[in-house]
Formats: sequence, structure tokens, C-alpha cells
Amino acid sequence: MIKSILFKNLLLTTIKNKKRLRFVAEFSIFLIIAALISSAISIYFESRISKYTNQLSIYEFEELKVQEWLKDSAEQNLDNRDNKFSYMLTSGTDILPISKARYYFRLLGWYPVTVDLALQDALLVGNDKLREKYEIKKKIKVNEGIYEYVRQTNQKIEDDDEFTNEKDIEFEENYFVSIDKKEIFNKLDQSERMMMEVGLYFQEYNNIIDDKKIQLYKKIEDDTKLSTRLILFAFLLQLIIFIIVQVFELRELRWEGAL
Repeated sequence: MIKSILFKNLLLTTIKNKKRLRFVAEFSIFLIIAALISSAISIYFESRISKYTNQLSIYEFEELKVQEWLKDSAEQNLDNRDNKFSYMLTSGTDILPISKARYYFRLLGWYPVTVDLALQDALLVGNDKLREKYEIKKKIKVNEGIYEYVRQTNQKIEDDDEFTNEKDIEFEENYFVSIDKKEIFNKLDQSERMMMEVGLYFQEYNNIIDDKKIQLYKKIEDDTKLSTRLILFAFLLQLIIFIIVQVFELRELRWEGAL
């Protein structure tokens, strides 16, 4: 009788110990699996978010260049118009004794290099659809022609002397009187129009950048929320499975104990 009781107690103790060990082992496995699933979800979404942030950095860098040309193109044309207006007010007086053709040629001389820099940046920043719309490649060829015209004209009117004297000024005046003035005026108008259209190009691309940045911020926000929800869902699912397994094991152990 005593042996039977001792044996039964020993069996119950063994069953309880097995139950505890099994519970600890299964709970540890549960935590490990939950951690692995959470890590996998986090790594996946962090990779996606990293791509979005990298693209944001690219757009922000492009935006700096775009903002620079929006400012410079407007200032260039504004200065040109102010100079034209100043000439209109002072022409025919002793304040500015210079012919219109020579004065406008000096205004034209500032444009080709600036326009070229803007067009080269337009090839790097933007998209092919916009470049085709604003005829960027065509503008580059037109600007090259204007640059060559300015270069050749300067070669004709400049000498090796660093200083400009009255004789040089008279020579320049006579030269511009003798050439086709309309060509200077037309090329200046062309340059001003190209500068304005390049500004419009960058303005339109700036709007595209703003829209894309908003979309990327939304994707980052959505992915962050989704990853949190998936991690929580995976944890709850694992917990439910763990509880169900424990319930069945408790029933099994009770049945074994009853035997």
C-alpha cells in the first residue's frame, strides 16, 4: 500500500516536472519564433523604407539645383530688362553715350554661358518628357550659335591692349553701326526667351518633385504602420497557437495522471 502511494506520488512529481520543463521549452521556442518573425518583418520593411529615403535624398538634392535656377533665371532676365529700361531712359543723352547695338551686344554677352550652364543642368535634372516638351537639346544648339556669334564679334572689336581708350570706343561704335543690328536684338531676345523657358522647365519639374516627395512620405508612413501591425498580428497568432497547444497538453497530462 505504502509502495503504491509512494510510486503514485513519484509519478505525479515526475509528470509535474515534465510539464514544467515542456512549458519552459515550448515558451522559449515561442519567444524565439516570435523574435525571428518580428526581425524578418522589420528587415523587409526597413529595406523598403531605406529605398524610399534614398530616393527622397536624390529629390532633395535635385530640388536644391532646381531652386537655384529658378532664382538665377528670374534674376538674369530681370537684370536684362532693367538694363534695357535704363538705356531707354538715358539714350540720346550725355549720361550714356553708347549706341543701342553696342549696348545690347554687351547685354547679350552675359547670356550664352549662363544659359549653357542651365541647359546642361536640365540634362541632368528632370525627365525626358519635360526635356522634349521644352526642346532642351534644340536650345543647346541655338545657344551654341549665339555663343559663337558673341565670340567672333569680340575677336573683331577687341585688341591686345588691356585698357580701353577713346580710340577703342570709337572703333567699337563704328563697327556696330556698320553691322546688322537686328541680329543682335534678335539674339538677345532669343537668349532672354530661352532663359525664361528654362526657368519654366525647372518650375514644372519642381512641382513634380513636390508631388513625388509627398507620395514617398506617404509610403514611408504606410509601411511603418503596416510593419507594426504585422509584428503585432504575428505575435498574437503565435500566442494563440501556444495557448491552444498548452490546453491540449494539459488535457493529455491530466489523462495520464488519471491513469
